[in-house]
Amino acid sequence: MNIYEQQEENKKNTVILLVIFVCFFLFLGLGFDFFILGWNVNQTQLKSTYDPVTATYSAKVVEQHFVPFGTIIALIVGCIASFSGYRNGKRLVLASTGAYPANPDDPQEKIFINIVEEIAIAAGLPKPVAYIVPDPDPNAFATGVDQDDSVIAVTRGLLDVMNREELAGVVAHEMSHIRNYDVRLMTTLTALVGAVNLISGLVTGGGSRRGYYRNRRRGNIPAVGLAGMPGGLGSRFGGAGSASGRGGAAGMPPYVMAILFVIWIIMIILAPMLSTILTMSVSRQREYLADATAAELTRNPKGLISALEKIYSATGPTTSIGKGIAHLCIIDPRGSYMEERSGAASDLMATHPPMQKRILALKAMAYQHPGA
Repeated sequence: MNIYEQQEENKKNTVILLVIFVCFFLFLGLGFDFFILGWNVNQTQLKSTYDPVTATYSAKVVEQHFVPFGTIIALIVGCIASFSGYRNGKRLVLASTGAYPANPDDPQEKIFINIVEEIAIAAGLPKPVAYIVPDPDPNAFATGVDQDDSVIAVTRGLLDVMNREELAGVVAHEMSHIRNYDVRLMTTLTALVGAVNLISGLVTGGGSRRGYYRNRRRGNIPAVGLAGMPGGLGSRFGGAGSASGRGGAAGMPPYVMAILFVIWIIMIILAPMLSTILTMSVSRQREYLADATAAELTRNPKGLISALEKIYSATGPTTSIGKGIAHLCIIDPRGSYMEERSGAASDLMATHPPMQKRILALKAMAYQHPGA
């Protein structure tokens, strides 16, 4: 697989993961509306009115339409969180790492500034601002809201161990994140994770019980707690909650309603973990794409190969970079080797793909023997 084929493959995989994430988020919001807030689709009820002239009551059928208030509120919260992260993300990231602008009077930092400018020209992008993180462990990341307002930061430890060719490979990797809008993507995903966690907390908290038991009285969901099992499904799903009396809400059979409710309860409890897994999946795909794009920009995959091998051989964590921005870095700053282990758990929870796989992919692009 060549550079351009790898880019297209990773872009396609990332889009698929994003679609899954959004569908998952909307499923949680709609379930919140239906099961917790107690709204049904086209539910009917009798409304009585009093006529003082005749001193009699009259009744008429009133149709209630489903309005997804919970989903709308959740999306608004997610948009606000996304906008806040979009506007303030760069400043917060740099402040949290203690990064400072690279000093052109320092010989090593001057080389770094020059390389950033050279790679920006090759990528056809405005020159990002070069920053230094005062940490002895080799690492790097990119941040910023768009291509015109971006930053590439490297640790002091990275400058100490890299030659010019290797440093160019690292800078090109980070420039690729800017070029491909990875930073904006990951900021949005982080905000979505926060919104999903908010929904999960609202549903599993005590404040949700009022709407839950209101649903039970209407016969829309079974008598079940978060840790319980459905009971009396036929009478509760097919009772007063349906205008026709032939099924549950929206005419669904009772067993379908029961299955949907159990699935929703399981997903809402596991929402924080599942949303994090999806975010990590997107992060891993963007790393592969950035490696491929870096090779395209420098026309020299060997520089990045050597750089990744040196970074991989470092033993200590990057203590100046917290776990909240681990997905932005070229390697997991926590010093965790989860991504190097085999097994499904490692594949799901790692913020980065296995370094050895990344190196092998780059060697294939350089038509280099894996053992070389």
